[in-house]
Amino acid sequence: MPSIPSRKHGASLSHQGNPPPCTKRPRKDEVGTRTNFDKNTLRLEYSKVFDKVISDHRPTFKPLNRGLPTRIKVYARCRPQFDKERNKGEINVFSKNANDEVAIHSCLFKADLKTPFITHHRWLFDDVFDKDADNTRVYSETLKGMVAHAGNNGTGCMFMFGQTGSGKTFTMDALTQQAAEDIFRA
Repeated sequence: MPSIPSRKHGASLSHQGNPPPCTKRPRKDEVGTRTNFDKNTLRLEYSKVFDKVISDHRPTFKPLNRGLPTRIKVYARCRPQFDKERNKGEINVFSKNANDEVAIHSCLFKADLKTPFITHHRWLFDDVFDKDADNTRVYSETLKGMVAHAGNNGTGCMFMFGQTGSGKTFTMDALTQQAAEDIFRA
């Protein structure tokens, strides 16, 4: 496989003008034939190329400036891939470094639908929970202190935001269960 050029933003993945073979592309002898591709199909066809560039990018994180302290805390959690996603060959586009920074590697194609590229989006959080974090750890590091504060006539608010299927209900059900146990134990 030829080397893959990489840039911080919008890394081009061209293979010196030759994209990896795509099984559904028309042959050159099929004159006048056009085939439409959806983005998911193209991402799966290029998954090995995307995965290589993402893997090469992961160790190059440089810490972002954290800014001023605040009473508002923001956390991120990445759910594990489902078996059906792994079986389809989908790749993990989530990276976390030790400084509670997250990168999402957006695997895209130029308008010609032949030239893949990646844009790396980075954010800082108060804490980041990767796919291996269990619900007990998430509760103790996020909601447990707020529940104790509310028990002493304080107030607090927690809400979930995320894409459909990202694990909000799974996480919130577990946190609610543990909060209820703490409240009734007191």
